[in-house]
Amino acid sequence: MKEYTKRRTIDVFRLHRDFADPSAISAAFSVGKSQLEVARRQAVVYSLYAPKFKTVMEIKH
Repeated sequence: MKEYTKRRTIDVFRLHRDFADPSAISAAFSVGKSQLEVARRQAVVYSLYAPKFKTVMEIKH
């Protein structure tokens, strides 16, 4: 989940880097803040129900 959130954030910043209109910037900022809150809630829920053991994908050799 962390990698998805990081990748999505980078993609959205690249998409909106040419914004010049203050109202468009404000709207994009508001959407970003709401998405940040979603990510924070997901992190809390995941931490409550995180598996006790690493999955095969998390194990680094």
